[in-house]
Amino acid sequence: MKTGKVECSRGWQYTATNLLGAKRESMCKNVLLQRSILGRSNTHCLKVPPPPFTYGIKSVKTSGVSDALHWVDDTAIRQKSNEHIYLTRDFVALNCDSVRQGVTTSKEMTHFRALHDRLRSKQAKRRSRTESPKLHLDVTHGVPNKASTPIQEILSNKYQKDWIDAQMKKSDKVEAKLLGLKSMSRRVNHPDTDAMVRRNCMKKNKEESFWKLKRFEQNAVGRINTFRNEEYRKLAFEKDKSSKISRIGLHGHGIQRTGESA
Repeated sequence: MKTGKVECSRGWQYTATNLLGAKRESMCKNVLLQRSILGRSNTHCLKVPPPPFTYGIKSVKTSGVSDALHWVDDTAIRQKSNEHIYLTRDFVALNCDSVRQGVTTSKEMTHFRALHDRLRSKQAKRRSRTESPKLHLDVTHGVPNKASTPIQEILSNKYQKDWIDAQMKKSDKVEAKLLGLKSMSRRVNHPDTDAMVRRNCMKKNKEESFWKLKRFEQNAVGRINTFRNEEYRKLAFEKDKSSKISRIGLHGHGIQRTGESA
């Protein structure tokens, strides 16, 4: 039986009995007796390395000025990771050799590849853990890539105008569609009869026009004036108007009625 003070890696103050009572080694392995520590994950009674232990790759720090004033150059690490060379079968060279040997069938090709082997070097393309991904030149650490805000379009309400135009076009399409449906519903498809076909095929008679000289069609002007001046012309029209009362005809251009005077 072991004697002496029993120690707990997490500390007895984080157990159900706390610092009081008897302490046994089995109490450190019982999950039901463990209490959670503020700001730390539960270990579930598993042994973990001490606090100063670093998980993963240790970062060597010399605490010098050169390490503080420059970025870590990982080009040398990339070169070392790509130095591994692997050998693979060169099937192109094997096919050429098989043709020279007179191999034609697939069975002979399989037998030829089993007896002959041609290797070529292939550089490893596997990515190592220390290799950092290739970043774009415009990448800023800690700031997400975002397109610049179009201030000019926002101030000129361009997006609002585009939206209004799109809505107007959409409504016009709907109205045109409704009008088309209404017009189609009103149409009645009558069957073409013999008389209708003949009527549509009849030749239309051209309107006859009197023959005119081309030089007088547009520039024809009256050259004869029977009145001396405008005053005599007005006087003649007044007398003609007064004489229409006693003349026969709708417009008073006929012969004079007997026994009547103007």
